[in-house]
Amino acid sequence: MIQEKEMTPAQMKKREEYVLKLKAKTDEFKKNYGDRWKSVMYATATKMAMKEDAPAVSTGSIPNPTVTSMGPRLKSINVTDRRRKKDKIPVLLKRFRTHMDQNG
Repeated sequence: MIQEKEMTPAQMKKREEYVLKLKAKTDEFKKNYGDRWKSVMYATATKMAMKEDAPAVSTGSIPNPTVTSMGPRLKSINVTDRRRKKDKIPVLLKRFRTHMDQNG
């Protein structure tokens, strides 16, 4: 079961302010939500009022991974073009040919 937070008196006051602002959009709520427009409007105002009083989350408490036990990030690796060049013999094939020439 979901437990809902209780609204503080300051949040209740903010909700009523938001309801007054949202009443200007009554026609839009009626068009979008039909018979339940009023409950949706109050739910929207409640959410807006409770969200405003929520404590801000700071990322300052998250440690820097380069300082922690994770260590520094690895440097990027250069990726070379591995497509076969028509004018050059691949190194491994060249070594194999010399090996075959020497050992028969």
